Amino acid sequence: PPLLHWSIVSLEVKVPSHASRGWRAWAAPRTATKTLLKDIKGAASRGHMVAVMGSSGAGKSCLLDCLSLRNRSFAGQVFVNGRPA
Repeated sequence: PPLLHWSIVSLEVKVPSHASRGWRAWAAPRTATKTLLKDIKGAASRGHMVAVMGSSGAGKSCLLDCLSLRNRSFAGQVFVNGRPA
């Protein structure tokens, strides 16, 4: 069995909306939801090396933050030795 395995359904964040509000400029700022990770599954076995590769902005750091539980706001699960982390 893998030492570490994960299934991240999604990681979403709220970001400011850049839509023009015209005469409603006094209103509270609008936000939009942006999906950073979606349907990410993987495993790492003892004694094997795993590389996370991708272009700039692909979500590598977001994935590692979820796997290390620095960011716990994702939907999904991370298991270490078969137990939830």
